[in-house]
Amino acid sequence: MTLNPITKTANDIANYVKRQFGDESGAQITDSDIYRWIDAAQLQIVAKSAPIKAKSVTDIVANQQTYDLSALAIHQIESIHYNGGFLPSRSFAEAERYIFDSGTAETGTAQFWYEWAGQISLYPVPDTALVGGLEIFYTKMPTPIANGTTPLSLPDKYFEAIVSWIMAKAYELDEEFDQASNQRQFFDATVNDQNFEERTQQNMTYPVITFLED
Repeated sequence: MTLNPITKTANDIANYVKRQFGDESGAQITDSDIYRWIDAAQLQIVAKSAPIKAKSVTDIVANQQTYDLSALAIHQIESIHYNGGFLPSRSFAEAERYIFDSGTAETGTAQFWYEWAGQISLYPVPDTALVGGLEIFYTKMPTPIANGTTPLSLPDKYFEAIVSWIMAKAYELDEEFDQASNQRQFFDATVNDQNFEERTQQNMTYPVITFLED
């Protein structure tokens, strides 16, 4: 799989878009507009293909069942490893039914995990502390654009897709709806072309848990 660098900033997008739109002075579309549209474009791409890969390692605490992941800005959990081995997942309903039917509050080596409200729970409850014993492989939400120097969250290969999304928004403001529609179609086609490999890999690997923001 090809590794793709991240070298572009919000200003790179803003300068390119204003030049393409013929508004280098920012009379019609401001930098603030463009930064907001970059955020929207990156969220759309993440929703389609979850391209921002990350990993987090934390300690297993003896007799602690639940671990808070809310600080990780998770989009999807792809896989969890427990003490170096793959740990299966269950839905909350499946886990609740299994634990209720078992009738005991078991401790020992965790056999599966489940998620609720940004926290994961292990069952049985671990009875042994393990340094670095929990590895979470996940895809992230993009970092919001704060100013022009903020790096994009997505690799450079998504540059044209982000530009096309913003151009569509700019044409909508200018009431050039055919141009906006063309740009939106180009955005969809570009994202689909660029992310086929990522989508295939995710669909063929492990079940995923999606974190939906309120």
